[in-house]
Amino acid sequence: MDPFLRQVWIKTIVGGLLFMLVGGVIMGFASIKPILIAQNAFSNFCQTTDILPCHMQLTVINYIPIVVFAGCNITAIIAGLIVDRAPVRPASISFGILTIASFALFALCVTNRSLDRYFWWLSPLCLLLNALGGSGVYFNLRRYPVFLPPKAAGVVRAFFASTWDLCSIVFYVISVTYYHTTSLSFRDIMLGFCAIVCVPWLVFCWFGEIKTPPTNTKDSNIQQEKTKEEHTPLLKNESITPGDDEIPSLRSIFFSPRYILLMVWFIGSMSHTYFFMSTVYDQMLWISGFNLDMAASYALKFSIILPAMGCCGFLVLGTLVQNFIIAYGVNLALLITWSITSCIQMAQLQILTYLCMVFQRMLGFVMFTQYIANKFPNKYFATLFSTTCAISGTVTLVLSLALDRYIELHLDGNFFVTNVCLGAVDVVLACMMIL
Repeated sequence: MDPFLRQVWIKTIVGGLLFMLVGGVIMGFASIKPILIAQNAFSNFCQTTDILPCHMQLTVINYIPIVVFAGCNITAIIAGLIVDRAPVRPASISFGILTIASFALFALCVTNRSLDRYFWWLSPLCLLLNALGGSGVYFNLRRYPVFLPPKAAGVVRAFFASTWDLCSIVFYVISVTYYHTTSLSFRDIMLGFCAIVCVPWLVFCWFGEIKTPPTNTKDSNIQQEKTKEEHTPLLKNESITPGDDEIPSLRSIFFSPRYILLMVWFIGSMSHTYFFMSTVYDQMLWISGFNLDMAASYALKFSIILPAMGCCGFLVLGTLVQNFIIAYGVNLALLITWSITSCIQMAQLQILTYLCMVFQRMLGFVMFTQYIANKFPNKYFATLFSTTCAISGTVTLVLSLALDRYIELHLDGNFFVTNVCLGAVDVVLACMMIL
């Protein structure tokens, strides 16, 4: 193998594995919800006469993943602008330090009663900063596939997309360790994990930059031009105009019908998916008749399925996205399946819901990133990606908070109506993409 390609592959694999440990731990938040409740986190919101866990305490804990999921996408535009404009190494180091420091601070905030009482907002802020740092590192990692052959680049993009789901294993491992040890506290386990991954993570951020050798500059430029010309069609009648070498402006891309339709679809998909992911524990309370033990058990099962599907699915995803028609058909079938099963009040059926939702979310995300990478100029990737996430994240945040409040006040914790409506909108928007 060519030494340069060997360097790219090594840094791609190492970077993806290390990113999995620190880049998006919020994805596994469902597995530590029972621990936070047992630790009486945010109990300062309860009245002295309330029985713990009280209603307001659970509401705050429920809002954390919703706010952080959406906030991560909203603030991703900051990471995207920095990555597109700042030197690679300083940006990578800065984002790397942010992910580690925010994770450690979260461990201190959520387990310290004084901080929890007077600075309760620090905990979700730390998770948000961790996700922001992860977004910056992710955008830097996205530079790597440009140097690879087209088919390999598709698999690598799928691998990087799946690492967001693989990140959920962090909180799951921490929760399992917490339940099976008596000598270590929740804070000690989290800080210990942070200390273990800190050094290799920062070392990678320092040495992770890939520079094209001078002798390969011409070949690399040819490869990048080929990558730009490749096209995975999102709409049935779309095609790239042959011989069009003019790079469109960022403004013209933002206002193009193609990008607007992509944005609308992504907003509908994200609203449906992230609302479900942030309410897995609460949906199981509804399905189980408010059985706390069963809800906690299924939250842990979801936390296992999320990284397991990420670990096993990226090779399949990398192959699927090479053929849009097959990828679109699989994506739509999975979406319809989990939209239906999430509305059925049967606990055992929710395992199928989790499996279909996780794989469909990964496939949709890979199709989305692959489309931006192939259809638009590479120099705009981070800006376009982060802007789309920011706008859709804002809509998701407002909608999720409104729905959560509506379910609490008017539906007594029943998610049936919201699941039906969100699922129907998501399916309709997905069907529009081939018109």
